[in-house]
Amino acid sequence: MGSLAVIVDSGAGLSQEWYEQGGILVAQHYLNFREGVLGFDFSFPLGYSLDFSLDYFYKNLRSGVVPSTSSPNIADFAALYHDAFNSGASRILVLTCVKELNSVFNSATQAAATHQRSADILVADSHTAGPAQALIAAGVKRYFENVADVKLNDIAEAVERLSRHGKVYVVAD
Repeated sequence: MGSLAVIVDSGAGLSQEWYEQGGILVAQHYLNFREGVLGFDFSFPLGYSLDFSLDYFYKNLRSGVVPSTSSPNIADFAALYHDAFNSGASRILVLTCVKELNSVFNSATQAAATHQRSADILVADSHTAGPAQALIAAGVKRYFENVADVKLNDIAEAVERLSRHGKVYVVAD
């Protein structure tokens, strides 16, 4: 995994293949259609494998069944931190969407605070959402992937610098 592990939440909206190629870990959001809670990635149109079919998802949306969602929780982040450090990471960056939009930032921060290697974990707000978040994460990972002793302060500065350039555009159907 290298010296820096990067984690984004699934709201970053790119495909599983894209994350795997970039070596980026994903904290999954959850979706509930009254039939039980499923791990869910909001990037479903881009090929991310789901525990249910896209037909099922669209059928429920068209029928007026509005799903509830929840963010990755503290236990989800604790497991990802464990996996990243066990894979050889010396530092972890968790890059979340705008922290005022959901509880991802708080869950990641709480999990980091109780981790035995909390001093090696940086939870940062990308100040954006969707693919811009994922692209910032990939840029930071690429920049620091060959740095032997990554400093969290340097990572935080890189996130802030790249975040100033990210923009999100929403187009209504």
